[in-house]
Amino acid sequence: MTNRLYCLLFVFLLSLPFGQGRGRVSAQIIDPSPVPVSISEPHFSRTFIRQHKIKTITASVVDKPDGEIIRDKGLAQVYAFDTAGNLSRHYFNEITALAKTETEIPAVYKRGRVVKKSFTKVNFEYQYDTLGTEYFYTSTGYLVMKRVCIGDFYHSTYYEYFGDGLLSRQTLCKETNLAKSGDPFKLGVQTVLSEEKFEYEQLTPNQVKKKFLNDEGKPYKQGILNFVNSKPIDESYQFVVGFIRSGVTYAYDSKSRLIEKLSTDNSSGTTTEKVTFEYDELGNIKTEKKFKNGTQTDEIVYLYGVLPSHGREGLGMRFLTSQLDRQLQQSSIRILKYEYTFY
Repeated sequence: MTNRLYCLLFVFLLSLPFGQGRGRVSAQIIDPSPVPVSISEPHFSRTFIRQHKIKTITASVVDKPDGEIIRDKGLAQVYAFDTAGNLSRHYFNEITALAKTETEIPAVYKRGRVVKKSFTKVNFEYQYDTLGTEYFYTSTGYLVMKRVCIGDFYHSTYYEYFGDGLLSRQTLCKETNLAKSGDPFKLGVQTVLSEEKFEYEQLTPNQVKKKFLNDEGKPYKQGILNFVNSKPIDESYQFVVGFIRSGVTYAYDSKSRLIEKLSTDNSSGTTTEKVTFEYDELGNIKTEKKFKNGTQTDEIVYLYGVLPSHGREGLGMRFLTSQLDRQLQQSSIRILKYEYTFY
Protein backbone atom coordinates (compact mmCIF):
# COMPACT_ATOMS: atom_id res chain seq x y z
CA MET A 1 0.00 0.00 0.00
CA THR A 2 1.36 3.47 -0.86
CA ASN A 3 2.28 5.99 1.84
CA ARG A 4 -0.35 8.35 0.44
CA LEU A 5 -3.09 5.77 0.96
CA TYR A 6 -1.86 5.07 4.50
CA CYS A 7 -2.00 8.80 5.31
CA LEU A 8 -5.50 9.20 3.92
CA LEU A 9 -6.61 6.08 5.76
CA PHE A 10 -5.30 7.51 9.05
CA VAL A 11 -6.99 10.89 8.55
CA PHE A 12 -10.25 9.27 7.53
CA LEU A 13 -10.19 6.98 10.57
CA LEU A 14 -9.97 10.01 12.85
CA SER A 15 -13.24 11.33 11.42
CA LEU A 16 -15.19 8.10 11.88
CA PRO A 17 -17.94 8.11 14.54
CA PHE A 18 -17.47 4.41 15.15
CA GLY A 19 -15.12 2.84 17.70
CA GLN A 20 -12.89 -0.02 16.67
CA GLY A 21 -14.07 -3.25 18.31
CA ARG A 22 -12.34 -6.47 19.23
CA GLY A 23 -13.65 -10.00 19.43
CA ARG A 24 -15.00 -12.80 17.30
CA VAL A 25 -18.30 -13.40 15.61
CA SER A 26 -19.55 -16.59 14.04
CA ALA A 27 -19.63 -15.07 10.54
CA GLN A 28 -17.95 -12.13 8.81
CA ILE A 29 -19.96 -9.46 7.01
CA ILE A 30 -18.20 -9.83 3.62
CA ASP A 31 -17.95 -13.26 2.05
CA PRO A 32 -15.92 -13.47 -1.20
CA SER A 33 -16.53 -17.21 -1.66
CA PRO A 34 -17.56 -18.31 -5.18
CA VAL A 35 -21.33 -18.34 -5.74
CA PRO A 36 -23.40 -19.94 -8.56
CA VAL A 37 -25.13 -16.65 -9.41
CA SER A 38 -23.39 -13.31 -8.90
CA ILE A 39 -25.45 -10.73 -6.99
CA SER A 40 -23.50 -7.65 -5.94
CA GLU A 41 -20.17 -6.35 -4.75
CA PRO A 42 -19.29 -6.45 -1.98
CA HIS A 43 -21.01 -9.79 -1.41
CA PHE A 44 -22.52 -9.53 2.07
CA SER A 45 -22.74 -12.72 4.09
CA ARG A 46 -26.31 -13.94 4.39
CA THR A 47 -25.49 -15.55 7.74
CA PHE A 48 -24.05 -12.34 9.19
CA ILE A 49 -26.97 -10.23 7.93
CA ARG A 50 -29.51 -12.66 9.40
CA GLN A 51 -27.70 -13.07 12.73
CA HIS A 52 -27.55 -9.34 13.35
CA LYS A 53 -31.01 -8.55 11.91
CA ILE A 54 -29.67 -6.00 9.45
CA LYS A 55 -32.42 -4.32 7.43
CA THR A 56 -30.46 -1.88 5.26
CA ILE A 57 -26.87 -0.88 4.61
CA THR A 58 -26.36 2.58 3.12
CA ALA A 59 -23.04 3.63 1.65
CA SER A 60 -22.36 7.33 1.09
CA VAL A 61 -19.82 7.75 -1.71
CA VAL A 62 -17.23 10.50 -2.21
CA ASP A 63 -14.19 10.76 -4.47
CA LYS A 64 -10.77 12.26 -3.85
CA PRO A 65 -8.65 12.82 -6.96
CA ASP A 66 -4.91 13.00 -6.30
CA GLY A 67 -3.84 16.51 -5.29
CA GLU A 68 -7.42 17.73 -4.89
CA ILE A 69 -9.96 18.03 -2.09
CA ILE A 70 -12.66 15.43 -1.49
CA ARG A 71 -15.61 15.77 -3.87
CA ASP A 72 -19.02 15.03 -2.37
CA LYS A 73 -21.51 14.78 -5.22
CA GLY A 74 -24.33 13.30 -3.15
CA LEU A 75 -23.84 9.75 -4.41
CA ALA A 76 -25.06 6.77 -2.39
CA GLN A 77 -25.74 3.05 -2.62
CA VAL A 78 -28.40 1.25 -0.59
CA TYR A 79 -28.62 -2.49 0.10
CA ALA A 80 -31.90 -3.80 1.56
CA PHE A 81 -32.27 -7.28 3.06
CA ASP A 82 -35.15 -9.54 4.06
CA THR A 83 -35.36 -11.18 7.48
CA ALA A 84 -33.62 -14.31 6.13
CA GLY A 85 -30.52 -12.27 5.28
CA ASN A 86 -31.07 -12.28 1.50
CA LEU A 87 -30.32 -9.14 -0.49
CA SER A 88 -33.74 -7.99 -1.73
CA ARG A 89 -32.88 -4.62 -3.30
CA HIS A 90 -29.76 -2.78 -4.37
CA TYR A 91 -30.23 0.72 -5.69
CA PHE A 92 -27.99 3.72 -6.30
CA ASN A 93 -28.08 7.17 -7.84
CA GLU A 94 -25.98 8.50 -10.70
CA ILE A 95 -25.48 12.01 -11.98
CA THR A 96 -27.33 12.75 -15.22
CA ALA A 97 -26.78 16.50 -15.54
CA LEU A 98 -25.39 19.60 -13.88
CA ALA A 99 -28.15 22.20 -13.74
CA LYS A 100 -27.30 25.90 -13.70
CA THR A 101 -29.63 28.36 -11.97
CA GLU A 102 -29.31 32.15 -11.95
CA THR A 103 -30.91 34.36 -9.33
CA GLU A 104 -30.98 38.14 -9.61
CA ILE A 105 -30.03 39.72 -6.29
CA PRO A 106 -31.27 43.33 -6.03
CA ALA A 107 -29.12 46.21 -4.86
CA VAL A 108 -29.08 47.17 -1.21
CA TYR A 109 -29.82 50.79 -0.33
CA LYS A 110 -29.18 52.70 2.85
CA ARG A 111 -30.46 56.25 3.27
CA GLY A 112 -30.99 56.52 -0.46
CA ARG A 113 -27.49 55.41 -1.35
CA VAL A 114 -26.42 52.10 -2.89
CA VAL A 115 -24.31 50.21 -0.37
CA LYS A 116 -24.28 46.97 -2.34
CA LYS A 117 -24.77 46.66 -6.06
CA SER A 118 -27.17 44.21 -7.65
CA PHE A 119 -25.65 41.01 -8.99
CA THR A 120 -26.50 37.64 -10.46
CA LYS A 121 -26.00 34.64 -8.19
CA VAL A 122 -25.13 31.47 -10.08
CA ASN A 123 -25.67 28.01 -8.54
CA PHE A 124 -24.94 24.59 -9.94
CA GLU A 125 -26.89 21.55 -8.77
CA TYR A 126 -26.48 17.92 -9.72
CA GLN A 127 -29.46 16.11 -11.18
CA TYR A 128 -29.75 12.39 -10.48
CA ASP A 129 -31.34 9.24 -11.76
CA THR A 130 -31.95 6.30 -9.43
CA LEU A 131 -31.18 2.83 -10.75
CA GLY A 132 -31.81 -0.39 -8.93
CA THR A 133 -32.04 -4.15 -8.90
CA GLU A 134 -34.58 -6.33 -7.11
CA TYR A 135 -33.93 -9.94 -6.09
CA PHE A 136 -36.43 -12.72 -5.40
CA TYR A 137 -35.77 -16.09 -3.75
CA THR A 138 -37.30 -19.46 -3.03
CA SER A 139 -38.15 -20.40 0.55
CA THR A 140 -34.83 -22.27 0.68
CA GLY A 141 -32.78 -19.24 -0.40
CA TYR A 142 -32.18 -19.89 -4.11
CA LEU A 143 -32.26 -16.81 -6.32
CA VAL A 144 -35.13 -17.19 -8.80
CA MET A 145 -35.33 -13.73 -10.35
CA LYS A 146 -33.21 -10.60 -10.70
CA ARG A 147 -34.90 -7.48 -12.12
CA VAL A 148 -32.74 -4.54 -13.23
CA CYS A 149 -34.26 -1.14 -14.01
CA ILE A 150 -32.87 0.27 -17.28
CA GLY A 151 -34.62 3.56 -18.05
CA ASP A 152 -38.21 2.86 -19.10
CA PHE A 153 -37.57 -0.89 -19.36
CA TYR A 154 -36.51 -3.71 -17.08
CA HIS A 155 -34.13 -6.58 -17.75
CA SER A 156 -35.26 -9.56 -15.71
CA THR A 157 -33.28 -12.78 -15.39
CA TYR A 158 -35.13 -15.90 -14.25
CA TYR A 159 -33.31 -18.86 -12.71
CA GLU A 160 -34.40 -22.49 -12.39
CA TYR A 161 -32.60 -25.26 -10.51
CA PHE A 162 -32.31 -29.01 -10.35
CA GLY A 163 -33.22 -30.71 -7.10
CA ASP A 164 -29.60 -30.66 -5.92
CA GLY A 165 -29.38 -26.88 -6.33
CA LEU A 166 -27.47 -26.80 -9.62
CA LEU A 167 -28.64 -24.16 -12.08
CA SER A 168 -30.75 -25.74 -14.84
CA ARG A 169 -32.08 -22.76 -16.82
CA GLN A 170 -31.43 -19.03 -17.12
CA THR A 171 -33.79 -16.77 -19.08
CA LEU A 172 -33.21 -13.07 -19.80
CA CYS A 173 -36.30 -10.98 -20.60
CA LYS A 174 -37.04 -7.37 -21.48
CA GLU A 175 -40.13 -6.19 -19.61
CA THR A 176 -42.35 -3.14 -19.21
CA ASN A 177 -44.04 -2.01 -16.01
CA LEU A 178 -47.74 -1.11 -16.04
CA ALA A 179 -47.79 0.09 -12.43
CA LYS A 180 -47.83 3.75 -11.46
CA SER A 181 -44.72 5.30 -9.98
CA GLY A 182 -44.24 4.08 -6.42
CA ASP A 183 -46.56 1.07 -6.79
CA PRO A 184 -45.37 -2.56 -6.90
CA PHE A 185 -44.16 -3.81 -10.28
CA LYS A 186 -46.93 -4.99 -12.63
CA LEU A 187 -45.77 -6.94 -15.66
CA GLY A 188 -46.76 -5.52 -19.03
CA VAL A 189 -45.04 -6.70 -22.23
CA GLN A 190 -42.41 -9.40 -21.79
CA THR A 191 -39.91 -10.26 -24.54
CA VAL A 192 -37.47 -13.15 -24.18
CA LEU A 193 -34.00 -11.97 -25.18
CA SER A 194 -32.06 -15.16 -24.50
CA GLU A 195 -32.38 -18.52 -22.82
CA GLU A 196 -29.74 -20.94 -21.62
CA LYS A 197 -30.12 -24.45 -20.30
CA PHE A 198 -27.48 -26.39 -18.43
CA GLU A 199 -26.63 -30.06 -18.10
CA TYR A 200 -24.14 -31.65 -15.72
CA GLU A 201 -22.22 -34.91 -15.73
CA GLN A 202 -20.34 -36.22 -12.69
CA LEU A 203 -17.01 -37.45 -14.10
CA THR A 204 -15.32 -38.19 -10.76
CA PRO A 205 -16.20 -37.43 -7.13
CA ASN A 206 -14.34 -34.12 -7.54
CA GLN A 207 -14.96 -33.29 -11.19
CA VAL A 208 -18.10 -32.16 -13.04
CA LYS A 209 -18.69 -31.55 -16.73
CA LYS A 210 -21.07 -28.67 -17.50
CA LYS A 211 -22.83 -28.17 -20.85
CA PHE A 212 -24.44 -24.93 -22.05
CA LEU A 213 -27.45 -25.46 -24.34
CA ASN A 214 -28.92 -22.87 -26.70
CA ASP A 215 -32.60 -22.15 -27.45
CA GLU A 216 -32.77 -25.30 -29.58
CA GLY A 217 -31.35 -27.48 -26.82
CA LYS A 218 -28.02 -27.97 -28.60
CA PRO A 219 -24.71 -27.60 -26.73
CA TYR A 220 -22.67 -24.58 -27.80
CA LYS A 221 -20.25 -24.43 -24.88
CA GLN A 222 -18.93 -26.83 -22.27
CA GLY A 223 -16.69 -26.74 -19.25
CA ILE A 224 -14.93 -28.81 -16.62
CA LEU A 225 -15.23 -27.90 -12.93
CA ASN A 226 -12.85 -29.32 -10.33
CA PHE A 227 -13.47 -29.32 -6.59
CA VAL A 228 -11.51 -30.06 -3.42
CA ASN A 229 -13.41 -30.45 -0.14
CA SER A 230 -16.54 -29.21 -1.96
CA LYS A 231 -14.82 -25.93 -2.88
CA PRO A 232 -14.22 -25.04 -6.55
CA ILE A 233 -10.54 -24.83 -7.44
CA ASP A 234 -10.77 -24.28 -11.20
CA GLU A 235 -13.25 -23.95 -14.05
CA SER A 236 -12.35 -24.17 -17.75
CA TYR A 237 -14.78 -23.46 -20.60
CA GLN A 238 -14.62 -23.74 -24.38
CA PHE A 239 -17.09 -23.04 -27.17
CA VAL A 240 -17.96 -26.04 -29.33
CA VAL A 241 -17.24 -24.04 -32.50
CA GLY A 242 -14.15 -21.84 -32.61
CA PHE A 243 -11.25 -21.43 -30.25
CA ILE A 244 -12.76 -19.15 -27.62
CA ARG A 245 -11.78 -20.29 -24.15
CA SER A 246 -12.18 -18.96 -20.64
CA GLY A 247 -11.33 -20.18 -17.19
CA VAL A 248 -11.25 -19.38 -13.49
CA THR A 249 -8.92 -20.70 -10.81
CA TYR A 250 -9.34 -20.26 -7.06
CA ALA A 251 -6.76 -20.41 -4.27
CA TYR A 252 -7.52 -20.80 -0.56
CA ASP A 253 -5.53 -20.46 2.65
CA SER A 254 -5.21 -23.04 5.43
CA LYS A 255 -8.54 -21.85 6.88
CA SER A 256 -10.34 -22.49 3.55
CA ARG A 257 -10.73 -18.76 2.89
CA LEU A 258 -10.50 -17.50 -0.68
CA ILE A 259 -7.23 -15.62 -1.19
CA GLU A 260 -7.02 -15.43 -5.00
CA LYS A 261 -9.31 -15.62 -8.02
CA LEU A 262 -7.74 -15.66 -11.49
CA SER A 263 -9.92 -15.31 -14.61
CA THR A 264 -8.71 -15.75 -18.20
CA ASP A 265 -10.45 -15.14 -21.51
CA ASN A 266 -9.35 -15.03 -25.17
CA SER A 267 -12.56 -13.79 -26.83
CA SER A 268 -10.99 -10.36 -27.53
CA GLY A 269 -7.33 -11.15 -27.25
CA THR A 270 -5.86 -12.76 -24.16
CA THR A 271 -7.19 -11.12 -21.01
CA THR A 272 -6.37 -12.03 -17.43
CA GLU A 273 -8.02 -10.59 -14.34
CA LYS A 274 -6.84 -11.37 -10.83
CA VAL A 275 -8.31 -10.53 -7.44
CA THR A 276 -6.46 -11.19 -4.18
CA PHE A 277 -7.76 -11.04 -0.60
CA GLU A 278 -6.00 -10.52 2.72
CA TYR A 279 -7.66 -11.06 6.11
CA ASP A 280 -7.19 -9.57 9.57
CA GLU A 281 -6.79 -11.57 12.78
CA LEU A 282 -10.56 -11.86 13.16
CA GLY A 283 -11.15 -13.25 9.69
CA ASN A 284 -12.51 -10.06 8.12
CA ILE A 285 -11.29 -9.08 4.66
CA LYS A 286 -8.61 -6.43 5.20
CA THR A 287 -7.53 -5.64 1.65
CA GLU A 288 -8.65 -6.58 -1.83
CA LYS A 289 -6.41 -5.99 -4.85
CA LYS A 290 -7.46 -6.16 -8.49
CA PHE A 291 -5.20 -6.69 -11.50
CA LYS A 292 -5.81 -6.72 -15.25
CA ASN A 293 -3.22 -8.23 -17.58
CA GLY A 294 -0.64 -8.03 -14.81
CA THR A 295 -1.26 -4.36 -13.99
CA GLN A 296 -2.88 -3.42 -10.70
CA THR A 297 -6.05 -1.36 -11.15
CA ASP A 298 -7.51 -1.16 -7.63
CA GLU A 299 -6.55 -1.57 -4.01
CA ILE A 300 -9.51 -1.70 -1.64
CA VAL A 301 -9.12 -1.32 2.11
CA TYR A 302 -11.98 -2.38 4.41
CA LEU A 303 -12.36 -0.84 7.87
CA TYR A 304 -14.46 -2.31 10.68
CA GLY A 305 -15.85 -1.08 13.97
CA VAL A 306 -18.46 -1.53 16.68
CA LEU A 307 -21.66 0.45 16.16
CA PRO A 308 -22.47 2.40 19.36
CA SER A 309 -26.18 2.43 18.54
CA HIS A 310 -26.21 -1.36 18.23
CA GLY A 311 -24.67 -1.88 21.67
CA ARG A 312 -23.13 -5.10 22.98
CA GLU A 313 -19.65 -3.66 22.43
CA GLY A 314 -18.08 -6.21 24.72
CA LEU A 315 -19.10 -9.00 22.36
CA GLY A 316 -17.01 -7.48 19.55
CA MET A 317 -19.83 -6.97 17.04
CA ARG A 318 -17.65 -5.79 14.16
CA PHE A 319 -19.41 -4.18 11.23
CA LEU A 320 -18.02 -2.79 8.00
CA THR A 321 -17.86 0.98 8.62
CA SER A 322 -15.92 2.28 5.63
CA GLN A 323 -14.13 1.30 2.47
CA LEU A 324 -11.34 3.01 0.52
CA ASP A 325 -10.85 2.09 -3.13
CA ARG A 326 -7.58 3.33 -4.57
CA GLN A 327 -8.33 3.52 -8.33
CA LEU A 328 -4.84 3.54 -9.78
CA GLN A 329 -5.79 4.18 -13.40
CA GLN A 330 -7.92 7.22 -12.47
CA SER A 331 -5.41 8.51 -9.89
CA SER A 332 -8.25 8.81 -7.42
CA ILE A 333 -9.57 7.27 -4.21
CA ARG A 334 -13.25 6.43 -3.77
CA ILE A 335 -14.39 6.49 -0.13
CA LEU A 336 -17.53 4.71 1.05
CA LYS A 337 -18.94 5.19 4.54
CA TYR A 338 -21.55 2.68 5.74
CA GLU A 339 -24.60 3.15 7.96
CA TYR A 340 -27.06 0.49 9.15
CA THR A 341 -30.68 0.02 10.12
CA PHE A 342 -32.01 -3.07 11.89
CA TYR A 343 -35.18 -5.10 12.21
